[in-house]
Amino acid sequence: MSLKVVYLTLCTVCLMGLGIVYFVDINMVTSKFVNSRLTYLKFIWSTNKNNLTEEETAITFNDTGSSFHLKTPTTVPLISQVNKSSRNVTTRLFSKVTAMSFNSSLVVQCKESPYIQCTPSNITQPLSNKQFKIVYLRRPSWLTADATSCKINQCVVSDGPVTNDTDLVVVYAVGLPDSFQPPQRWTNQTYIIAVWESPIHTYSDVLKNANSPWNSRINLIMSYRVGGDVFAPYSHLVFSPKPLPERPNYYEIAKNKTRTAVWIVSHCGTQSRREQYVREMQKYIDVDILGGCGTPCKTNSVCDNWGAKYKFYLSFENSLCTDYVTEKFFKLFNQKTHVIPVVRGGADYDKHFPNFTYINSAHFRKPKDLALHLKDLASDLQTYSKYLEYMDLYKEKNVNHNCRLCSFAHTHTLPVTKTYNLKSWINDGHCHNPQDL
Repeated sequence: MSLKVVYLTLCTVCLMGLGIVYFVDINMVTSKFVNSRLTYLKFIWSTNKNNLTEEETAITFNDTGSSFHLKTPTTVPLISQVNKSSRNVTTRLFSKVTAMSFNSSLVVQCKESPYIQCTPSNITQPLSNKQFKIVYLRRPSWLTADATSCKINQCVVSDGPVTNDTDLVVVYAVGLPDSFQPPQRWTNQTYIIAVWESPIHTYSDVLKNANSPWNSRINLIMSYRVGGDVFAPYSHLVFSPKPLPERPNYYEIAKNKTRTAVWIVSHCGTQSRREQYVREMQKYIDVDILGGCGTPCKTNSVCDNWGAKYKFYLSFENSLCTDYVTEKFFKLFNQKTHVIPVVRGGADYDKHFPNFTYINSAHFRKPKDLALHLKDLASDLQTYSKYLEYMDLYKEKNVNHNCRLCSFAHTHTLPVTKTYNLKSWINDGHCHNPQDL
């Protein structure tokens, strides 16, 4: 064999080796790149920063985390400049999308969900002009018996008694014992059970006894659960972008924060074991615990203006149950708080809430992984401030439960005669133990 043949053979082997290494490296990089939303987001912003300013870059985010679409600013209204492929992606992802242009260069899209109101709500035409009578049994003290401020307000709400002209009877589920017997019933009446606590904290006999006398009485369920007949969450978000002149300097807000995370809590031992999760996080980042389970707020000013100091708020639920999202999350959308919520609960946050407005602990295997991600994001002020900007597109709006009841009465045919197995619907299989500890 000639030296020339040997030389060519060695060169071929070397090139094949380099190709294999290159292929492996590329696959490793690609895997990490696709699986990291934050890295992908940084990449897009950084690679275009010489051509576009931050405010000139508009992003449509595919919920799988694998697709971004940049729309280059032009002098033509941007709503007509979204390319065909981007529009197709948007159509598949969102059942209803609102595009809002801040200025000539930034388009923001709102994803409609049971918790998100993208456009002003339309008032459904009432089926009649009847004035419905609603009676609460065991009404909680925090709930007022009034519907006069509702858009549809032809309802009289009271604590009873239940009489033959009562249309809706609302039974509060928390602490409901079987010894509290259902009152006399007339054929024109519909009974609704109101469930505003997770099954872990409902403490009702109906969750233990499939033969509860209330099973045959209840016709409808009013709940924070999306699948309830009357959906009544703790709160919801309204798409409400501020005009450009009113928008603050989010980078300066981020730069002035001095602490990483805060958790204000008074319920210390929980089914979700959130207290154990936070202790693990504290091994890697600073997490200040305020309230009954930490530094008391009443005797110390540490709880004043905490939004200016902290970058993240731990919106950890006490129970890991279906659709259970409480005020711990919604209150962060005050539009003056400017703190990113970190969520941990049983709801499908990725399905129902806007991207880049929260950090989901479900994306991380262990508390350490989440803590290190927060540490990285806290040090990247440009990316962190972009989260604040996205959050500021929404604001919290309280849910008036009586308004939802009154609206339901006026837009549905009553009475309703179906019944429920309350134990099965409320409790069975709707909570799970933590898998991240």
